[in-house]
Amino acid sequence: MFSCPSRVASKPQRFPATMAEIIASAFGITTFGLQITKKVYELRELYKEIKSAPEDISTILTECEQLALVLDNCESQFKAVAGLLPSSAIVNIGFDPCKAALEKLDTVARDLSCSIKTSRIKGSIKVLLQRDELSKQKKSAQHSER
Repeated sequence: MFSCPSRVASKPQRFPATMAEIIASAFGITTFGLQITKKVYELRELYKEIKSAPEDISTILTECEQLALVLDNCESQFKAVAGLLPSSAIVNIGFDPCKAALEKLDTVARDLSCSIKTSRIKGSIKVLLQRDELSKQKKSAQHSER
């Protein structure tokens, strides 16, 4: 008798994707897209900060120079009338912390300015990395003014 061979090399049947698999895939692709969008936005913001860093440092240096002039003027006017005030020693002591805070801020800003002049991109990145220090020095100078 002759028998008919069965299909030995048949392809496995591929079942259509279930709805859960489709939704999971769509969710994964959407999440990936959102993550890429977020990173692109963060890079864009970082680029803006790097681009504006030299101007920010220039502004800080200008403010330091102006504040130093104001402090010197106030101190010279105070010394002119110091003999007339009974508590002149207490007020005179107030100039020293303000000048010290201003000198620290000026030193940090000048260092960063030199870094920017050496290499604009590397200097700007250094400004971003040291923005906490700059912020701290600015707050210290502002606090000592009061």
